[in-house]
Amino acid sequence: MHPLAALETEYSLWSRDVEKDILPACRELGIALMAYSPPWPWVPNGHDQDAGRAPAQGSASRSSALQSGQSPRNVALLQPLESIAAAHKVTPAQVALAWVLAQGQDVVPIRERNGVTIWSKNAAAAGVSLNAAEIARLAKTFPPGVASGTRYPEKQLAGLGI
Repeated sequence: MHPLAALETEYSLWSRDVEKDILPACRELGIALMAYSPPWPWVPNGHDQDAGRAPAQGSASRSSALQSGQSPRNVALLQPLESIAAAHKVTPAQVALAWVLAQGQDVVPIRERNGVTIWSKNAAAAGVSLNAAEIARLAKTFPPGVASGTRYPEKQLAGLGI
């Protein structure tokens, strides 16, 4: 048997629950964390979505966090991402990916978007060097549990045992 080398789970500015127990356990055991969904599906990436426009399809579109009562509050959280992105001349999604990259060499963001343009934009996030103040500002803006509403539709949460 081979020891466990990596754990794939959600980790992002919007979903930081892994920081409490999972990430420390991974680090203690020498297991890398492959973080999926580093920017939420509606964080603008400069190509396929505008700020605050919920995705029209897929499970993300059915998330209560994207419904009319929740979305304005969540979209307001994008302001720090947008200002940091403007300062670096990159997209908010690239800043969100860069924040995940800044969490340690044992944290590897993966983004489930198809298309050469999206992949090249995501890869460019590796060249975004956030300073300590920007990392701290984002962490303060997005504490665990900050998103209003649920990340997944209720039926999917039940299937995940959440």
